[in-house]
Amino acid sequence: GVAPWASGGQNGARKPSSKKQPPLTVTGVAPWAIKKESYSQNTSIPARSFATSLPRPPAKKHISSSLALGKPISSATDSSVEVCLPQIHEKEASLDAVSRVRSYMAQLKPAGDADNSADGVSAWAKAQMEESPVILPTLKFHDLVFGQELGTGAFSTVKYARQILKDKTRSHWPEFAVKIVSTQKIEALGYEQSINREIAILRTISHPGISRLISSFRFREGAYLVLEFASGGDLHTLLRKNGSLDHESTKFVIGSVAAALWSIHERGFVFVDIKPENILITESGHIKLTDFGGCRPVTQEAKLSVKGSSENLLKELRDGDWKQAAPKKTEQKTEQRQHIEDVNMNVGGDDLRIEGTTAYLPPEVVIGGLPTYAADIWALGCVLFQCLSGRPPILEDTDHLTAQRIVSFHLSDGSSDVFVGCDETAFNDCAKTLVQQMLHREAPARPDIFEISQSAFFDGVDIFNLHKKPAHPLDVGSIAPVSDAKWARRQFSSIWAPQPHVYDIGGTSNVTTKARNSWDSAILEGGERDETFATTQKAILTKISE
Repeated sequence: GVAPWASGGQNGARKPSSKKQPPLTVTGVAPWAIKKESYSQNTSIPARSFATSLPRPPAKKHISSSLALGKPISSATDSSVEVCLPQIHEKEASLDAVSRVRSYMAQLKPAGDADNSADGVSAWAKAQMEESPVILPTLKFHDLVFGQELGTGAFSTVKYARQILKDKTRSHWPEFAVKIVSTQKIEALGYEQSINREIAILRTISHPGISRLISSFRFREGAYLVLEFASGGDLHTLLRKNGSLDHESTKFVIGSVAAALWSIHERGFVFVDIKPENILITESGHIKLTDFGGCRPVTQEAKLSVKGSSENLLKELRDGDWKQAAPKKTEQKTEQRQHIEDVNMNVGGDDLRIEGTTAYLPPEVVIGGLPTYAADIWALGCVLFQCLSGRPPILEDTDHLTAQRIVSFHLSDGSSDVFVGCDETAFNDCAKTLVQQMLHREAPARPDIFEISQSAFFDGVDIFNLHKKPAHPLDVGSIAPVSDAKWARRQFSSIWAPQPHVYDIGGTSNVTTKARNSWDSAILEGGERDETFATTQKAILTKISE
């Protein structure tokens, strides 16, 4: 155990030290840590005499004894040690060691980090269900830390983000979903009006049942829309995992969406793109409606409101750079962009292109009409059916075949009975009746939101106050998950323009329609397609899939 150079040797090796080497021991305790007593190598040393002779740190003795007895620490025992610990109650003295440690850690936790209540729901998640949203008008790009990608579209990407709070730990930073829109793409393709409309509508509606706009800014070549984040995922993922929901859970989901739709309709807007992929589940278990890209005004008051607030809205967003650079001058529209916008805007300034999902469109929209409140009722009826059965009521292998079946769909006809093949326990009588009413072929015959809330299916449920109550657990229904990939695949939105002339759908001679507007030229769809919407074609939807 002695280094070679300490023992002496030849060839310039170090000479032995005149100081006597410490005696070798087998106790593992250094000899110089022993009290000054003379021991020789031949003297027998008691095995435990060294442990009793070592000094004990007084502070450690006070902390351990006080914590075990549940008594406050007295500073009079040792004035050189300053310890500030919370007092432990006597009832905690009888707890086991783990419980005492957890109680001790809870008392040491800073007051600023106490954001989670007894139910484990964070403070910002609870703020999502308040009547008024939390608005961050000065939020900058560098105030956010971005995480995984939540979704992508034709012009945008949605990312997970947290807001940096310097006085809190990272686990207590608020969570958001940030929609990043590529301004270069939408300007080149002529879709700037759609994004302006989406931002204007999000600034108008503030119901707790929608994913509300928290902040918006421009950074470099992107427009950033900061929205409320729902950590529970979407309804489509839940249904694909569990198969279906029971009736009570379905009441909570459909009732929450219906309440959000009521707020949207009251403002004079129609949502258009209701589907399980756009229905989110928050951390607290509540329901939110998201993706207002297809939302559009239908009343004259709403049209004037959106038109007045959405003009050049995208370019006038505040700068999100911490340097607060001066805004760029607005460039003049190119001749091609101006032509694209003129073709897709009518005299009143409305963008006639529609965004929606084929499997959830009503017959009147598929055959060329513009969406109304009744179109949202149809889509909500499809979601109601899917919650209980685990599959959409109308879905084929392609969008074209799906649209053909929608056009010929009629519940009074035995061939269109969507309940055929469903489990008898999946739908009670009240659920069947409501589905039949909401999926009525004639739009005026469908119930509105208030009539839905008063139906027998929602007996005893106040759908307009569901966001104020604890969330109902989403329990599994009687239908198991299906292996059919056609039912399980996600349904993506499309953008199209209404057909202007009288035409047949899929060779069905007895189904015709006349669009509300007509043009002599074809409807261009920007740079995303080389082909135009031919006015003489019999295709149902010429669209762009996101």
